[in-house]
Amino acid sequence: MAIEDYFVDIEVQKVEYEDAPSGIGSKIMVVTETKTISGRIRPLNASERISAERQKTYSTHRLYTEAGNIEHITKNDRIVYRNNNYKITWISNPMNFDKFLQIELELIQWRLSPIKMK
Repeated sequence: MAIEDYFVDIEVQKVEYEDAPSGIGSKIMVVTETKTISGRIRPLNASERISAERQKTYSTHRLYTEAGNIEHITKNDRIVYRNNNYKITWISNPMNFDKFLQIELELIQWRLSPIKMK
């Protein structure tokens, strides 16, 4: 069986950040667009945690999706699945085969309603 047999719908949110109305320098997340892709998210165990940059960005989950979704996903997007909100830490096309994408994710919070939708 291929991994595609286990794909489910996953939400990708395009987000921007705006200055908060309080004016004290904080930012609010604004969801500008929402797309649905097919994929599979799996948790990484402790030995698989990945440090992608010098800032010690850790991935807690990995998303597998079709290679055609590369046009719909950027590192600035958010992934929402089963009431969880994930930050994208890395996007890769393993061995440049264009068969599937492997996207490293960091679980950042339980899903909260965005403050603003455009």
